[in-house]
Amino acid sequence: MILRSPLSYQGSKYKLMRSILAELPEHRVFHDVFGGSGTVSLNVGSSVVNYNDWDIAAYSVLRCLKNAPDPQRIIDRLDYLLDKYDLDRENDPAYYRFRGLYNHRPKAFWLWVLSKHSFSSLMRFNKQGLFNLPFGFRTIEKTAARDRWINEFWTRLQNINLHNSSYLGYVQQALTKAGSGDLFYFDPPYLASGDNVYKGRWTVANENKLLSLLDYLDGQGIRWMLSNVVRHRQHHNKILETWMRSYNVVYPTFSTRGEGYSLHSGERTRTSPNR
Repeated sequence: MILRSPLSYQGSKYKLMRSILAELPEHRVFHDVFGGSGTVSLNVGSSVVNYNDWDIAAYSVLRCLKNAPDPQRIIDRLDYLLDKYDLDRENDPAYYRFRGLYNHRPKAFWLWVLSKHSFSSLMRFNKQGLFNLPFGFRTIEKTAARDRWINEFWTRLQNINLHNSSYLGYVQQALTKAGSGDLFYFDPPYLASGDNVYKGRWTVANENKLLSLLDYLDGQGIRWMLSNVVRHRQHHNKILETWMRSYNVVYPTFSTRGEGYSLHSGERTRTSPNR
C-alpha cells in the first residue's frame, strides 16, 4: 500500500511512487537525500532507510511524530487540540487564534496540526519565521480511517533514520560508510519550476554542482536515482536536458499537463525513453 505522508509538501512523490519503486535497482541501504515530506522514505521498504532534509520544519514534525511512544498518543493529542481550540474546516477565527498561539510559542506537533488546517495543508513562514499561511477550510476528521493512517505512518517511521543536514553534507558523511548495497535517491528543487518556493535558494550553480556530484558517484560505482523536471510551462532546464543524454532515462506515465516528470537512474547506458 502506498501511504500518504503526514506532511503535505510541494513536490511530494505520492502520485509517482509506483514508478519510482518499479525502477529501483537492488539495494540494502536507501538514502533519501532531499527527503521533503518523507513520502519516498515511508514507502520504499528498504532494509535501512535514511531520510535527510535541510528543512528544519519538515524534519522537526517527522521527528516529533516518530518519537511519540505509540500512535494512540498522536491520536489523543490531536483530538485534544481539535476540541480545545475548536479547529474544524469552517472555523477560520479559531484557526487564526491557533496560528497566533503557535507563532508565540512554536511546537512541532502544533505545527503539524496547524498545517492540516492551512491553505493546501502546507507550511510557510515569513522572514521573521512566523507561520503565515491563511486558513485552508480543511481539517483532520475524526474517523477510523484517519486512525489507521496514523497507526501506519507511525509504524513505518520507526524504521526510518532521520537526518537534518544540507544535501552535500549528508552525502559526504554517508559516503564514508557507503558500499555496493547503498542507493542514493535525489529529488532536488526543480530548476524548471521557475518562480516557486525555492526562488533564491536553488540556482544554476546549485544545479551544476548536483549534476557533478551524480557524475562523481557514477564514476565511483555508487548507485543513485534522480527525479526531476525538464520542462514546466514556459520554463526549460536545458542544463539537465543536455546532461541526462549520458544516462538511462525513464518517463513515467504520470503527467498532469503533459509536462511530466523524468526519472534518471544511475547507469551510463542510454535507452530509448518509454512514454
